[in-house]
Amino acid sequence: MALQPRGPASQFHSFLLVTGQIGSMQRAPFDSDLKSDPFWTVQQLDYATSGVLLMGKHLADFDFDDFFDWPPGAAMLAEIEEKATFPPSEEVQNLMEKLDNLIEEIILRSEKGCRQLYAAHYEFSPPIQRWLDKCHLLKWLLRYHQGRRVNAGNMRRFAKKLGMASCTRMEVDDVVHLYREAKERTKDLMAESPYLRKQFLHGQLNSAIDKEQDQEAKKRIQYVLRGEAQRKTWQGIHRATKPRGLLSVTRVEAQQDDGSVVEHTTKESIEHALMSELSTRFGRAESAPVYQGALFDLLGVYANTETAVHILEGTFEPPPDADARTIVLLTEISRIWQQIGEGKVSISISQEVYQHYWRRVKEKISSSFSGLHFGHYKSIAHDDYLSDILARKMSLISATGAAPERWARGLTVMLEKIAGVASITKLRAILLLEADFNFHNKLIFGSRMLDLARQNDLVPEEIYNEKGRTAEDAILQQVLMYDTARITKRPLVVAQVDAAQCYDRVALSMAALTLRAFKVHNSLVLAMLRPLHCMEFYLRTGFGQSESYFGGKEQGKHGLAQGNGAAPPTWQQISTLMISAQQRKGHGMDVECPITRKKIRQVGIVYVDDTNLWDGMAENDDVNSAAHKSQEAINDWGGFLHASGGALKAEKCSATIHNLEPDDKGGWIYPDQRKRRRPDEDETDWEELDDLQFSVPQGDNDAEQIRGCRRIKRFKIWVCPHDPMDSQTVTSSS
Repeated sequence: MALQPRGPASQFHSFLLVTGQIGSMQRAPFDSDLKSDPFWTVQQLDYATSGVLLMGKHLADFDFDDFFDWPPGAAMLAEIEEKATFPPSEEVQNLMEKLDNLIEEIILRSEKGCRQLYAAHYEFSPPIQRWLDKCHLLKWLLRYHQGRRVNAGNMRRFAKKLGMASCTRMEVDDVVHLYREAKERTKDLMAESPYLRKQFLHGQLNSAIDKEQDQEAKKRIQYVLRGEAQRKTWQGIHRATKPRGLLSVTRVEAQQDDGSVVEHTTKESIEHALMSELSTRFGRAESAPVYQGALFDLLGVYANTETAVHILEGTFEPPPDADARTIVLLTEISRIWQQIGEGKVSISISQEVYQHYWRRVKEKISSSFSGLHFGHYKSIAHDDYLSDILARKMSLISATGAAPERWARGLTVMLEKIAGVASITKLRAILLLEADFNFHNKLIFGSRMLDLARQNDLVPEEIYNEKGRTAEDAILQQVLMYDTARITKRPLVVAQVDAAQCYDRVALSMAALTLRAFKVHNSLVLAMLRPLHCMEFYLRTGFGQSESYFGGKEQGKHGLAQGNGAAPPTWQQISTLMISAQQRKGHGMDVECPITRKKIRQVGIVYVDDTNLWDGMAENDDVNSAAHKSQEAINDWGGFLHASGGALKAEKCSATIHNLEPDDKGGWIYPDQRKRRRPDEDETDWEELDDLQFSVPQGDNDAEQIRGCRRIKRFKIWVCPHDPMDSQTVTSSS
């Protein structure tokens, strides 16, 4: 859907850029039709592409006194740029909020003066377009005969353009008859629209080929033909292979303290149950050690204190009650900060960067509780002046950290992870942030921060959700490790540990320190974290949008939120810290290239919140020693995750032991094969293997046992080291 201003495009109309500023006035050339000398008028915008921030008004009727009564937007922007500092003064924050409110009001008001253009429901070709125009004209005539308000002049001109001027003098019955015939003929043609479309494009292509000098037109038509053919092909593939999109929930099931399950089916009860669950979910990160004791007093919520500077510089002396694993992570933060050195993430956002992003995004993406959707920003991106204004505003937010209050209001959409499963703990909460907020987060954290990390070789080999890698790559690496263990006949323990609600359970202070370690300026960090901490969470269910919210400044929630463009890159950097800390603790295995003999130490494979931890494979390892090292690795990984605000989900964790033993016949078998083939022999050794148990830490001192298994689903794919028939399987999940 695109936006376009209503009204005729006439030289007597200026489409007013309502920015409330003298700075938008430009010197206009002499207009002979207006019979006047050159004068100051408002900026003229492209009629077809600007589409927003526009208000049609005849210059002779325009009241400049009313215009000058608007808040001086350009002067305000210039004043903020002169006074901008970090941290911002109260005056600058008030001016920034005032400017944001002004722009929001202008955009929403201007949309009311625009008509909505929807994508065609047919494949365009001239024959279909002619018959559709006939249908529109005849329907127009029927409305005219019914006495409805229509523009008779435009109707007659349209009829003359179609060669149907005589229709305007017909009786109503004749018009109705013609309209029915036109509709039937149009329906028949629409059934043939793909063929007519292809015929039309090939005709255009042949015409361009005949005109040898028009090579550019030929290339454009060929591009259109190729693009439409590819889209049709992939539409069919996606229709067959991709699951149906899940709708918002219309019922939820909540488990009570006594174990009973209550089903909620009304709007009010669903919203109350969801708000209660989400309020608890978004507060679980407060269990992190950085929010306890003296460390919290030193760091605060956003880690924007002098203590944070000492941590980065490596001069921090931890308090006696500080958690040991938290101190390890803080040490890694300092090491990374010093390794990057003078590098830094740029805070400026240019007009070109702004336009490049917004011209490429898909307009149908849902966002913005305020109503400032992607369509507004895409339209603005087609005008250099408007793009420059909003790019400068975004740069000021980045430089000062003064995020608008609008960014702290979000719409949480509740979706079923599994169709038909309405358990309140199994629902996925997607937070729709403001469109410009997410643009800021994706640009700064998802692009610039990760680019700087790659330049400094700070993306561990263990991370497979990195750009250019897939879950299949991770599984291939895991299978290769199983093969290596099978060839070397050494025990390998793989612990599959899954983080619970990873994005929603991140301590903001730990996230802030991590981001600053990767040279993101503190103003950028605060511009992202403060709105999340003060977020007012509204809900959208199958019954519509809630009128109330939970969270806000009073409650102060934690987590990065699913739907936030900064959440995946921030989680990746936290994972980098944890992987580095695991290596410092001596966990993992040496992986050697058989050709170059080059060795790297790898703790496992990581794909977002799914992690495989490896241990064993040393020359002197047996099953018990490998299992002991694996348990220590699980404890440390769970401890590091707890230090960042998260926790391991025991029911989704497991461990597998890959171990080969001699079969007394010169070969090698797995213990479970021996047991099934010769159940009458002494099984003492194998019972010891079966009795090995693993657990994952839960909180400060608790632990929960996890299952041992041979075939597991990791990274959306089924994988196992072996089955009882000594075969290996890797199959895609459904």
